[in-house]
Amino acid sequence: MRGKYIKQNKGAATLELLIAFAILIINITAVMLLISGGQSIYVDSETNSEALSFTQQRIEQARGETETNFNSIVSSPIGGINITSGPITYKATDIVTDFSPCLKQLSTQLDYKSESRTQYVSLVTLIGSVTEALALGGDCSIEPLGGGADWDNPITATSVGIGGQGATDIDVHNNFIYLTSAPSAASKEDFFIYQFDPVVITLTEKSKMNVSKGLNAVDVINDYAFTANNETSNNLKIFNISNPTSPSVIASVSLPGMTVGIARSIFYYNNNVYIGTQYLACLSCSPQQNNEFHVFDVSNPASPVWRGSFKVNHNINSIVVRNNYAYLATSDNNGEIRIYDISDPANISLTGLFNAPGNENGESLFLLGNKLYLGRDRTPAARKDFYILDISNPASPTELGSKNLGLNPNTVVVGVVVKGNLAFLALDNPTSGLQILNISNPSNIVKHTVCTTLNFSENSTALDMEGDVIFSANKSNNEIRVIKDQTSTCP
Repeated sequence: MRGKYIKQNKGAATLELLIAFAILIINITAVMLLISGGQSIYVDSETNSEALSFTQQRIEQARGETETNFNSIVSSPIGGINITSGPITYKATDIVTDFSPCLKQLSTQLDYKSESRTQYVSLVTLIGSVTEALALGGDCSIEPLGGGADWDNPITATSVGIGGQGATDIDVHNNFIYLTSAPSAASKEDFFIYQFDPVVITLTEKSKMNVSKGLNAVDVINDYAFTANNETSNNLKIFNISNPTSPSVIASVSLPGMTVGIARSIFYYNNNVYIGTQYLACLSCSPQQNNEFHVFDVSNPASPVWRGSFKVNHNINSIVVRNNYAYLATSDNNGEIRIYDISDPANISLTGLFNAPGNENGESLFLLGNKLYLGRDRTPAARKDFYILDISNPASPTELGSKNLGLNPNTVVVGVVVKGNLAFLALDNPTSGLQILNISNPSNIVKHTVCTTLNFSENSTALDMEGDVIFSANKSNNEIRVIKDQTSTCP
């Protein structure tokens, strides 16, 4: 994602990055132009110019749509779109590749015939969304998958342990790693900050704290870490992390009406934090008692304001949010994914459901473009545990593809990160903590070809990716594992 810099200036650096990103969006044009054929300049120059003009118009139109609906920029239908101009019919084909929630690659090609010869003009450009980058608090990669990383030969670059107590979640920003833990001994630390040096490939501990009985999840935005606390009170804990060597808790807030249970998941979007808890049984509760889904306004992180909640009646294991919708991975046997309209947090309503065959829980989510990626737990060997859904219409999510990962019973897909045509999955499995999938064709998901064995000695609990580096959180031994692709080709 972003380069290494001194953490005390992290907020300013993020702002500078967003400004640079905005300039990139405004100024970037096609990064590659291809014109096929050995045609005569005199005969074909006018047709070439017209084809190039149409191609540029399509790209400019797509860039204009970023201001209103970034995710409306999608690949054209199979077969392309015909554009007729006089005697010439051009076939326009748009291919959109999503690299992050705020970065797409658009490849537009116009095919045509000139003097019985097939010609084409092709333009490739990057299109970004400042709006989405700001809504995610800058937690959005502005780099495509690349730099020589084709992930055919990944290795563990480095790793570090925190004493064998296990990690629960991980979030990585600007080469700083934020790790949470819920140790069995209440006296042990549960919040850790490490710095990753991408040049010498080292992990350096900057600080660690013992703030509660444990922390279950973390989402870091600029100078603040929002965490789900493993206690029945003070469920939301917020850290000021502007100085990585001396983080401090600036807010501890209990979920209103919650009498039992703990928070399990957390997600930041557009100055709000969304918290999911375990299932809270309640036979005679008022509308705001023992609700599992809560919304806080964190415009002022030191003083969060509760805005509303909803009774889900299931464990909420993962949350992603975009615009007016929250997507929840739950333990609901009839809807592993539950989609809620959160446009008015005081009146949250159920919008849509997705139910996969079987009673396995939804465990992890990743939202990219108009696709939602779901990881489940594994019980019977015949069931699918990874799904790709089209959520263009949140009220009616549809399956685009799914895969049986061939996992052992009781293995859980605890983390999903998607970049381009690759999906990286973190697995709660003692011998295989990572799988990489090629998802270029959702109806035919295949394991990405690698020449190395992705065997880890730990069970993974979470996954994050920054640039072309994967960071895995694990239950024991090496709680942080850094995975990179080797530049050398497979033997």
